[in-house]
Amino acid sequence: MGKIIIRDLICSCIIGCKPEERTVLRDVILNIIMFTDISGVIHSDCVEDAVNYQEVAEKVKLFVEGSKFFLLEKLAAEVGGLIMKEFKVDRVSVCVDKPGAVAGARSVAIEVEFGQVDQDMLGE
Repeated sequence: MGKIIIRDLICSCIIGCKPEERTVLRDVILNIIMFTDISGVIHSDCVEDAVNYQEVAEKVKLFVEGSKFFLLEKLAAEVGGLIMKEFKVDRVSVCVDKPGAVAGARSVAIEVEFGQVDQDMLGE
């Protein structure tokens, strides 16, 4: 088992419950850990056998920047579901930071983790 980690992916989206949050784009920072069997790619050294992390980042960014969720929990869960559905991973952890969400704190973050058995939670 190996981990593919995308660190500090910055996306802008509508996120929040307050009326003023529903009209302005806000940066969120995503950290994604994908757990997958990398034994095949270690032996083949072939990109076609690997999870294409560039493609993951592009799809996640496109999805997040088109979203308008109220809650970080929902955003993190939907990103996790997208990755589980479209990429060959066994498990994924998604952490979404919302800088400046709480006075006196750098950010607030929500982290969710999904595996193959958790697909029901995503409505699949």
